[in-house]
Amino acid sequence: MRNQLSTVVEKLNSKFHPVSIFLYGSRAKGDYQKHSDYEIGILFHDNEYVHRKDIQKHCPAKFNVFPFRLSEFLIFKSDIPFQEKIFFKELRLTAQTLRGQDIRGIIREPAIATINLVEEVRFLMGRALSAITTFRDYDEKTAKHLFYKSCLFGFRALIIHTQNKFPINYHSIYLLSKRAKILPAYKKLISDAYKVRLGFKLKERDLYTNISFLNYVLRRLKG
Repeated sequence: MRNQLSTVVEKLNSKFHPVSIFLYGSRAKGDYQKHSDYEIGILFHDNEYVHRKDIQKHCPAKFNVFPFRLSEFLIFKSDIPFQEKIFFKELRLTAQTLRGQDIRGIIREPAIATINLVEEVRFLMGRALSAITTFRDYDEKTAKHLFYKSCLFGFRALIIHTQNKFPINYHSIYLLSKRAKILPAYKKLISDAYKVRLGFKLKERDLYTNISFLNYVLRRLKG
């Protein structure tokens, strides 16, 4: 697959001549699974920007390519569903440059404020609710994905707030939960979420406990 990645990158670079091509997500962070897709960012000068649909058709399955504008990158803005400051912080720490300019040198270190963490957890609350509805529709695979991400990243928001740490992968988030000053039930929930990430069965009651946990995180963030 790494050989295929090199082929895809060379093709994108020769066809579009971007500022930078970089790998991000679980493949860049090192906590990927065998079925994980490759998430590739491709950074353009504004006047050379190419839309995703015109890029993706040149890539095989499991390679998801997302274009970004340089001017937006420099001010931590982009057309993404995630909280932008947190997204760019993670890129700054984990993205791997594949071609072109060093992406970590382009991205400045964003300051994350409490309001950014509140926005992040509200987004994760939506994922947690979607986990419940997809589970009811017998789509356990999607429900598991939505559950463990919302739970573990929700706890990460609390860690950023209380310890000024930014754990970059699921394992480090899980390890920090062992020493966290939270209810034992929430520690168990985080442990269960990490196990679901590793392939263990999803417990329906955890989906509802997750809503309570994220509400708890919101209350902690708001003081």
